[in-house]
Amino acid sequence: MTLNSALEQCEPVAGKWRVLIDRNRCEGKEKCAQVCPEGVFSIRRLTDEEFETHVKGFLPRLKVRVHGRRQAFADHEQDCRHCLRCVAACPEDAIQVVAR
Repeated sequence: MTLNSALEQCEPVAGKWRVLIDRNRCEGKEKCAQVCPEGVFSIRRLTDEEFETHVKGFLPRLKVRVHGRRQAFADHEQDCRHCLRCVAACPEDAIQVVAR
């Protein structure tokens, strides 16, 4: 998806979208936070509980540990306007934006 097509799809009203982040794929590279015009994302370290609950399988757990357990979080999901810049920017294809 190109930046122009992402801009064309941008919703004028926030609050209609859920931002799903695949904890087995996210490497916390911050690209989603850098491109989001609404400030939806933050990057932080997974808590022990989040790591145990959401990261499944030996290889995903190893990868998450190698990256310092840093991942993206959609802390301000209610501000998402579905421009999909985060989806296009994520090198791990770890983000989906779906209707509520």
